[in-house]
Amino acid sequence: MLAEWVERLLSYASGALEAIRADETFPAFMQWAHAEGVNYVGGDEALAVALAPVLWSQTPLVRLNFARESLAPPNRNEPCWCDSGRKYKQCCDKVQLPPIPDHLMWMLSLREFKGEQLKAALASALAPAQALLEAGLISAEAGSRGRAQQIMESLFDTSDWSRLPEQAEPGFELLLDLYQERGFTRKKALLLDEVLERGPAFLRGVALEHQCLLHLDSDDLGSARAAFIRAQQTLPDSPTLAYIEAMLLLHEGQPEEAQDRARFWWRRLAKQKDIEPGQLEFLADLAENPRATLAEQMVNSDESLSDSLASLQALFEVLTRPPRLALETQEDGSLLFGQNAEQAVTLGLWEAVFPARIEEEAALALDIDPWETQDPNDWLQQLCACPEWLDTPAVCQG
Repeated sequence: MLAEWVERLLSYASGALEAIRADETFPAFMQWAHAEGVNYVGGDEALAVALAPVLWSQTPLVRLNFARESLAPPNRNEPCWCDSGRKYKQCCDKVQLPPIPDHLMWMLSLREFKGEQLKAALASALAPAQALLEAGLISAEAGSRGRAQQIMESLFDTSDWSRLPEQAEPGFELLLDLYQERGFTRKKALLLDEVLERGPAFLRGVALEHQCLLHLDSDDLGSARAAFIRAQQTLPDSPTLAYIEAMLLLHEGQPEEAQDRARFWWRRLAKQKDIEPGQLEFLADLAENPRATLAEQMVNSDESLSDSLASLQALFEVLTRPPRLALETQEDGSLLFGQNAEQAVTLGLWEAVFPARIEEEAALALDIDPWETQDPNDWLQQLCACPEWLDTPAVCQG
């Protein structure tokens, strides 16, 4: 029964919003409720008319710079607010309405606004936090990643953390993921720092987990270890910590310890009744073979790259031993590698498709992030098509 009511309410509210936007005056909207609103609630005119003033009162109006023109419910003996001419107690007050979320029309409006109008609505700072959270999550699920980021950035505006709903954690994780996949690494780092310094306690554990991964991406193992320890103290039973610790230990060159700790996490978290089966299965795989499990997760983490990464993984499994390096012994006993003409040509072909260049002062660093400056599928697919390029040391170094 409740599910049926929610479906009818959403249908009616969507139609009501369209009618309100056409004129943004209450009398015109009430005409719609009498004439067309009944079609959204199974022909129940009393319900259609009773809903209209409630939804009108919570709708942001463009002509008022997104403020609401709320109506005060009349006293029982006063004329009904639907303009029927009857007393309120004999009209809309007799209709029993199930609970209606007071942010519903703002949430629907955020899904409807586009371009400059959306920017203006968010800049007004009038949108309820719950409306921002739901609209952002729905936009992301619908594939509107840019809109989702805009809305979530407004929700996590660091000027006022107190308005965040307690269930904002999924939105926070979504915004961090959006920053990561869309290349806004600096925005991600700044948001994490802000949460850890001044944000609410219920977000700090998640922020520490992401900060640890951020340090791992930049090979700052000391900072990654410190962030992991703080995250463990904040969220001791988080399944994500198992994944992070295994990755951290593998970065530190301790595969056996990574496997031992993965087994520890599996034994510990398997006792929890609320852990999801998929998480438990992942922990079991992690305990059996951390390196392979994490590699497979990376391959499947970005759907747009999954085919190219799978091809690269398959290529690595069948590669033969590369040719021996031609090294010359110097007078001081050191060894010097000299690139031959064939390798120089191969490097030129590789550099024509690979966007990054090796930093001269740091042999293992690149001048730009090759995963963010263009579609990585371009160079991944070219590399898989020309596996002989991996015989050239400078290609592997890149």
